[in-house]
Amino acid sequence: MVKFGKKFFFEDGKSQPIKKTTRKKETKIKEKSLILEKIKFYSKKMIPVVLILILVFGIILLTKSCNSKKKTSKNSDNKAEDKLTPKIVDTIKIKINEQVPTIDKFVKNYDKVKSETDSITYDTSNFVNNAYTAVGEYKVIITIDGINYSSRLIVKDTEAPEYSLKDVTITEGQSYSLNDFVVSCTDNSGKECALDYANMDYGRYTNPGTYEIKIVAKDLSGNKADVKSAKLIINAKQNTKPNNGGGNNKPSTQTCDYGSAEPANNQILAYSVAKNGCAIDPEYAKTGTYITVPNKAARNDLEQLKKDIENKNITATIKFELNVEPVFNKAGTGLVGYKAYILGYKCLNKSCDIAKSGDTELIIKYYLNQNGKRQFEVNKLGL
Repeated sequence: MVKFGKKFFFEDGKSQPIKKTTRKKETKIKEKSLILEKIKFYSKKMIPVVLILILVFGIILLTKSCNSKKKTSKNSDNKAEDKLTPKIVDTIKIKINEQVPTIDKFVKNYDKVKSETDSITYDTSNFVNNAYTAVGEYKVIITIDGINYSSRLIVKDTEAPEYSLKDVTITEGQSYSLNDFVVSCTDNSGKECALDYANMDYGRYTNPGTYEIKIVAKDLSGNKADVKSAKLIINAKQNTKPNNGGGNNKPSTQTCDYGSAEPANNQILAYSVAKNGCAIDPEYAKTGTYITVPNKAARNDLEQLKKDIENKNITATIKFELNVEPVFNKAGTGLVGYKAYILGYKCLNKSCDIAKSGDTELIIKYYLNQNGKRQFEVNKLGL
């Protein structure tokens, strides 16, 4: 080989260059091969990561899809329930003599469940002109699409009675009663009022003079009216003197239609109803005209008695009796008042029959005097 300049000539007379391109190609092939090896290497490493990411993403999409379906299903169920199941109000309260509520007031979702055949039925006791005339709890039947549902209507009396009074004039020595001051007393329940002195001293004036008598009215629901006042005028008794002619004139005696107001000696007079020293028509004893006040007072005291027994931590089973009885005058021809007795019996066995001997023991017996105080005849509890 002979070298001339940058070329090499071989002995055969042909010149051949050095194979640089071949080396470059080999280098590139090696580089590509190395890159492919790296790609394969990292691809193998990344496959688990990619798979995990795909799995997580799939779970998220699946969860959202399920929640969406549940929400749609729940909403659909709620709509179906609202549409098909009436939501009944358990209890509604109204005032006495108030018009009863319509069916839609008893059903919260009535607009969604109502049908043409719906109806509402009220308990007919004390039911007049679509209103209840007595306090109490009444059953209500609501019929919707042929199915019956139950509710309750509670009727309350929240209004106090209305009453008016008048002044009373008597003569010294004559008696008076609370009812002498009452012109009228009415309650929206149609029941009798319970009238009483605001202070028991108002029923015990005897000396001549003018007194302010304060009276209060309540109804059977406990609604109390404002206290009202009337005047009691007791005129002094006039002494009868003989005339100038020396005559022996005697004081005139009062004539009573039903006899004097003096009660029988063996009777206890707790509530007087006599008028002007005279007994009144005994027929009143059979009515509630005058018995209301002592009966109410006795009931109130019985409730207080039960509380007194509870406060003493007495565990015995006790049955109570309340008796309000009329008191007649000595002649038995007229009514002069009432006596109010309260009795308590301790139960000695399960039957606890007051009428049977050996079943109970009398441990409490007392009456209420004119001051509203207890006068015990038997008091084994030490009250």
